[in-house]
Amino acid sequence: METVEVTGKTVDEAIAAASSKLGIPADRLDYRIVSEGSKGILGIGAEEAKIIVSVEPALAPGESKPAPARVAAVPARTEAPEEAAAEQAGAPGEGAPRVQIEDAPDLAADLLEELLDKMGIDAEVEVREEDPITLNVIGDDLGILIGRRGETLSALQFIVNQILNHQTGHWLSVIVDAEDYRLRREEQLKGLARRMADRARYYRQPVTLEPMPPHERRIIHMALAEHGSVVTHSIGEGDERRVVITPK
Repeated sequence: METVEVTGKTVDEAIAAASSKLGIPADRLDYRIVSEGSKGILGIGAEEAKIIVSVEPALAPGESKPAPARVAAVPARTEAPEEAAAEQAGAPGEGAPRVQIEDAPDLAADLLEELLDKMGIDAEVEVREEDPITLNVIGDDLGILIGRRGETLSALQFIVNQILNHQTGHWLSVIVDAEDYRLRREEQLKGLARRMADRARYYRQPVTLEPMPPHERRIIHMALAEHGSVVTHSIGEGDERRVVITPK
């Protein structure tokens, strides 16, 4: 079956554009959500929502229309990979292959040290892991580098990825941490996910968490992906997007 790729600022806008382009009512579109889009970091790296639409053939006389196959991007096992892609700042597109380049970790570390020097931050950079490349900044009073909920750290990570990818001509996913903040935050989020899952299961009511950035929502989704008593999905838009934990 022929398919058409359509984009928009949001999924709803992409659906409306597909309906107008193909002359098919929105409620009759057979589509798959590829990406919900992203505002990017500090306004940089924004991506449009993307859907793949199957061009529905005309119905024969007397033939009933099948129910449209709509794939919602809300269950954890569907949404989590999309949010993982959002966390990999600078990735050129979904499913792009990861390239191994000799000395890439050292190149990334040198680049980060140069950026920190220009920011007036006295700190050292260590390569904590090589696959994926994970850099950890070591120094005193790094709170200004981390920022609220790690927002400044994520912005710096985005810049490192953009410059390194431009210099090498390849997609190299680099994670930037400071004083192991991301490791500590990940453990905190996993603990929160388990506690809220227990609450949802005990009271038999959904539990809505506070708004979180994409990579933190992904941690919640993945922590509960195999949970036997609850499922997760996200609601809201932009900075107000948050995870809902619902009992089965």
